[in-house]
Amino acid sequence: MISLNRVTRIFNSRDGDQVTALEDVSLSIRANEFITLVGPSGCGKSTTLKMINRLIEPTSGRIFLEGRDVTAEDPVQLRRRIGYVIQQIGLFPHQTVGENIATVPGLLGWPKAQRKPRATGLSGMWPEV
Repeated sequence: MISLNRVTRIFNSRDGDQVTALEDVSLSIRANEFITLVGPSGCGKSTTLKMINRLIEPTSGRIFLEGRDVTAEDPVQLRRRIGYVIQQIGLFPHQTVGENIATVPGLLGWPKAQRKPRATGLSGMWPEV
């Protein structure tokens, strides 16, 4: 389960102004539930995801993963535990969806026999390599 409790993120602009990317967002996502964040460019979708995996820290509020406050965890270990596929520029364009999903498990030393079913379950695809 992932829970956001009154999460706000404010950025400082180059000219010294403050820009609120998210304000007082609360939501809960149950285990095995899929959700979609929908909205126009700049509305905070990516910022929300980046705060869940600690690529960006919230200005205020709390984020919990399985009841544990993500800000109390090592960010690298947190990211390895929850998984995350970055959009566009963070993807390897020469790889398929399945290969991109399997990248981190491969770096962690998972055998291919373990990576393939995990990537297949998440993407529905796996390239024949």
